[in-house]
Amino acid sequence: MRIHEALDQLANTWYATGMERVREVRHALHPWADTDFVRKVDDRLYSWQTTLSALQR
Repeated sequence: MRIHEALDQLANTWYATGMERVREVRHALHPWADTDFVRKVDDRLYSWQTTLSALQR
């Protein structure tokens, strides 16, 4: 659950180091990639990636 808390915090106060830490945790969750929990993390991370890409344009 902490990764979701971290994503909630990043929604309020985004910073690159925080996002990098979340990505590291997600990478460590790879063996459980087919679980609902990790899929929800992926959905949130994908949403962040889309937002960041849009801001860079």
